[in-house]
This record gives sequence, C-alpha cells and structure tokens, in this order.
Amino acid sequence: MPSAASGGARGFAGPPPLKQIPSIAAAALCLLVVSPFGRSPVPDGPLAAFQLTSPQDGADVAGGSVVEWTISARVSPEDNFGLASFAVDLRQDAGNPVSFDLPAGEAAPSGMNEFDRPAGFTNPSADPWGSGYGGTPCGPAGQRDLAQIGGAQNTFGRVGPCVGPDEDICQGQDPSLALGIGHAPQGELLARGQLKIPQASGEYTFRIAGARATCLVEANPTPLWSRVAWARVRLDQPSITVTVP
Repeated sequence: MPSAASGGARGFAGPPPLKQIPSIAAAALCLLVVSPFGRSPVPDGPLAAFQLTSPQDGADVAGGSVVEWTISARVSPEDNFGLASFAVDLRQDAGNPVSFDLPAGEAAPSGMNEFDRPAGFTNPSADPWGSGYGGTPCGPAGQRDLAQIGGAQNTFGRVGPCVGPDEDICQGQDPSLALGIGHAPQGELLARGQLKIPQASGEYTFRIAGARATCLVEANPTPLWSRVAWARVRLDQPSITVTVP
C-alpha cells in the first residue's frame, strides 16, 4: 500500500492508469465538486474524517463577540498519498435565535498552499482574481452560509491556465504535489475563520456538511498526471455550539 511522509513531502510512485480528477468549479456560484465521470465515493475507498472545532465551543459568549472556527481532517494513511482535493460547507442551524451572513474564511493555512490559487484550484472570490478557498457565501441575504470551503491540488502534471482579457486570472500554476496531507496522527488543519455572534440571546449551532474529498492513489513526476480516487467521508465532530446568555 502507498505510504508517504506527512505535511507536504514530495514523492512519486507507479505508472499512470486511467485518470479520475475532480475540480473546484471556477465560477462565483454555489457549485458542486464533481468528477468528470460522475463517480461517487465507493465503500472501499480511502477514508477522510472531518472535524469542526472552536476554542469557544460549548461556552457562554457575549453578543457581538468573535467565535473562531477551524476545519481539519484525518486521512487513512495506508491506502493513499494524502488529500488531492476537498470541499466542505459551513452552515448555521435553522433553529438558531437569528440568522446572519457567515463571512468567508481565511486563505489556505500553512501547508495547504498547493490547494489554493494560484498554485492549485479554487472557486473565485467576489472578484475573479481572488480566491474562494475560505468558502463562497450562498443563500438569501442576511442568512448566507458558506459553500465549498477548500480547493484542489494540480494533479495534471502541467501548469494550469491563465484566463481573462489580460490572462492574469491564474490557477494550477504548480504541478508539483504535496504528499501526505492529512496523514499526521493529529490530522491536518484545512481551513479556519471567524464569525461575530449576534446580540440575540440563545444557543447558536454551526455545522459542517456536504463534505467531499479525493485522495492521491498514485503520484507521478511532471509532466505525468497523478491518479486520484474519491474518499469515503466521515464527520467525526460536525458541529460547534455557543450560547449568548
């Protein structure tokens, strides 16, 4: 079975058979991450276990205070070379005292740059030059959640496109691979952000949903592409809750 060092090690293995690569759609819309062949996760594929955490989880907080959130994942180490792509939504429960617009998260944390523009592929931000790695706000104004936090490595083995009138909107500029993403025993920090809790009293719950991920099952040197497979997804800690007294 494949094995690799965690946190961005680079290495190569095996010849490339039939490719299966999903991509994050490059449009400022609420989109789905899909495989070009329409395939879904299979029961015996790699496992990616996601967690949503916060230092304020379970605590009483003052209205108007900032709540920090992080999304991490642990990937089965014995059957893949680490994450190739991931996307996950952050949603507020319908039963919360009031709804509000969740602000997009931060840019990719250290170790995840290969998944963010310009090295990798992400949705755009509000302008086509920016990165939507921190999520795309979706839904009615005043109650927008975040769709598709995350991105994808360039597994095509070649430098990706630059588009637009000035050819300055670039993605997939680094075809090298970061291996072992998610293999560390403590998992991998994938994304983080902050939100400001409303003033209305009550219990506020936020949860991750719609998680999709692929893992590298073959890693090759450029200009060869590398094969990926859908991962089985498990939500080990899907929600955080804070209370405004």
